[in-house]
Amino acid sequence: MAKKFLDAHESNQGIDNAEKAMDLANNRAGLLAAEKLQKNSTLTDEQIENEALAALKDGTLIVLKPKGGPL
Repeated sequence: MAKKFLDAHESNQGIDNAEKAMDLANNRAGLLAAEKLQKNSTLTDEQIENEALAALKDGTLIVLKPKGGPL
């Protein structure tokens, strides 16, 4: 159910292919991280945030350069 919710935005016709690919990949990374936290019995809002920030810092997540400026 979470995957359907996360991926719903990407079904819009006007979304750029690169943005769609980024969103889908990052959604999958988030779901995998949540599954790992759940297995370890550490699935909390704080741990989800920590995992997301760590993935962003270590380059695991895909980030596109925003239009009109630096990242």
